[in-house]
Amino acid sequence: MISIVIPVYNKAQYVASCLQAAMRQRDFNDFEIVAVDDGSTDGSDKILDEMGENCNLLRIFHISNSGVTAARRYGVKQAKGDYIFFCDADDMLDEHALATAYDAITRTGADEVIGRFSNQYGKTFTSYKGEMKADVLIKDILGNRQKFPVLWGILFRKELLDRCFEIPREIASGEDKLVQLKVLMKEPKIVFIDSCLYHYTQDVPNGRTHPLSTAMLYDRVLLETLSAKSEIYAPYVTLFQTKKYEFYLANGDVNAFREYYHTLRQQDKQALSWKDKLVLGLPPTAAKYVVQFYKKTRRS
Repeated sequence: MISIVIPVYNKAQYVASCLQAAMRQRDFNDFEIVAVDDGSTDGSDKILDEMGENCNLLRIFHISNSGVTAARRYGVKQAKGDYIFFCDADDMLDEHALATAYDAITRTGADEVIGRFSNQYGKTFTSYKGEMKADVLIKDILGNRQKFPVLWGILFRKELLDRCFEIPREIASGEDKLVQLKVLMKEPKIVFIDSCLYHYTQDVPNGRTHPLSTAMLYDRVLLETLSAKSEIYAPYVTLFQTKKYEFYLANGDVNAFREYYHTLRQQDKQALSWKDKLVLGLPPTAAKYVVQFYKKTRRS
């Protein structure tokens, strides 16, 4: 059985379509939908209850607001399936998603199967092909170069997710990357398939903030996650921190270097591009304009 785990928080505009798409699975009927209402206040909870009354596939749970990671963790705990497929409440599964992913995971013996995904603008995102090593994906995630969804749209063996959701509530952005990194540190067999499994709703506002205190907490969890191979991934952690520093600079926060990234100049820079090295070599007030210019030219 596959359990589709859907965390829901204030997604009344989307959640009915999400659940309907999850129910419309072609060529596969051994699945359940575990929807976890994370203390919604916009009526999402009522929509879930009404839909649950009329669908045996749908199991509804309500918890006090604890954050998306806790909701996913709760959903996995309640899941009856041997496989887990995550879906966000403002997205939709392809109608062939479960059949396609299940065929691939049983045929290849993979621990996680990752497909392509599309957005509401009609763009389909390509990904890797075939079997990939965990260390390659870890380095790409740390460099913000990954070409795949890091949590939703993936079929996991359930046991692979054990102890992977122990992430502080304060971390509400990039928490999915931490979960996937914890999974990848177990060195699973990962297979990419050339089929679209998931339809992602892009540009949905989430109201998340990015205080430096949370960035520091994130890095502590990241270092702990990678500690078994800290020497291997140290240059890529520097890359990850540099990209975060550039994020703050792009938003005009020139104090980030003094308050948080003042040690970056002394760290291993072998994974950095010449542009990243340039940014670190300049005073923050000057580096800000370089980062903003670079981001502007990339968008145009």
